[in-house]
Amino acid sequence: CDNTNPGDNEEAFDLTTYEDIIRNNDPDITFAYFPTQADAIAGTNQIMIPTAYVSATGSVWVMAMNQQQPTPGTFCYTLVEQLLQVNPLPQVVAFVPDYVICEPNTDNIATFTLNTLNDQVMESGDATGFTISYYETQADADTGTNALANSYTNTSNPQTIYIRVVDNQTGCVNSVATVNLVVEEGAIANPVPADTAGLTVCDEDGTNDGYTQFDLTPYGTIALGTQSPTDYAVSYYETQADALAGTNAIASPENYTNTTNPQEIWIRVTNTTTVSQCAALSPIVLTVNQLPEVTLNDGFICVDPVTLTPLGTYTIDTNIANPELYSYVWYYNGTEILGAMDSSYTTSDAGTYEVMVTNIATGCSMLSPSSMTLTNTSAAIVTEADVVVSGAFSQNQTITVNVTGGLGDYEYQLDNGPFQDSNVFTDVSAGSHTITVRD
Repeated sequence: CDNTNPGDNEEAFDLTTYEDIIRNNDPDITFAYFPTQADAIAGTNQIMIPTAYVSATGSVWVMAMNQQQPTPGTFCYTLVEQLLQVNPLPQVVAFVPDYVICEPNTDNIATFTLNTLNDQVMESGDATGFTISYYETQADADTGTNALANSYTNTSNPQTIYIRVVDNQTGCVNSVATVNLVVEEGAIANPVPADTAGLTVCDEDGTNDGYTQFDLTPYGTIALGTQSPTDYAVSYYETQADALAGTNAIASPENYTNTTNPQEIWIRVTNTTTVSQCAALSPIVLTVNQLPEVTLNDGFICVDPVTLTPLGTYTIDTNIANPELYSYVWYYNGTEILGAMDSSYTTSDAGTYEVMVTNIATGCSMLSPSSMTLTNTSAAIVTEADVVVSGAFSQNQTITVNVTGGLGDYEYQLDNGPFQDSNVFTDVSAGSHTITVRD
């Protein structure tokens, strides 16, 4: 393992470690060590201190020699390549962020789950393939003794914990990382009841599109509760992720228009006196209920042209879908019509009508945007004497129709021709003709 000057990938090797294995119980074997096979064959560049040979990953050549010389000046030998491997230490981060627990009404003592730090300790962000343990002292971390339980209660605040990382494949150890355990005074975000006034509103801003303006600050006051606004800040967010991170706060919470309907908003209460900005969250839901949409159309009721007695009735309809989901109050010339509670109203009285429609489920109401006017109309009063023919006995006569009574805006038809606004027909041929007058 690259323990000396970690990162240079060189270590001192004791090349004699495997001599007994190579000797295989032969007492006459002696050894010499060379950096390359060529050096071993030539007998050059012999490694003179084989018990402390500094090298990177690579190999050396071991010459195993028999001391019994067959002839003077000669000896028998064999060469063995010995591989050298320098394994890197586990790569840990230079700084593990403080492990902070925010605790309301804190006693400065809390229980920490240490293995939640494992990935943060590794430079790669992944602790797979490593065994990570935690210790109260550097000495214990170096030796791997007295490891702490995973659920650990701090003994001081803050408290430095020492980290030992072992590569499961190579056994190499890195015990230089530390982390501070910190307990700080937390924040409380009180829940806002769902029935709090103003969370659910009727769309009364004139557009009836399901979007309207809210003042979020009263709900922040509820979430803050009795905590001091001097030490605790309230902010508002459209997503839980933003609230947790404290990013993208709603810029003008007192004038906020919802972007979906319904919409969840997150209130964040932050203890600004803490280093870690301890915070707590409380969600609210904004709901905009649209108003019933009503259309009333003007109408006419036929009356006797002489007595003005109604000849029938007229039914005014709200034309609203699923009428059973609503309640109704009808008005005639500005006065409530007692007992008129259906989606339509039948009458024989001319005048101005309005209706207030209320959604039973939401309580949202709308008075018909414009009143409807029911107008009396009647057939025209025309006598034979009121029809004047000029140019008699010619082929191009003129007929003038004079209406002497009735209620209406009349138009006139000769035989089966088109209706016209004028009461005068010209170039009328001789013969019998039918004149129709209608409102």
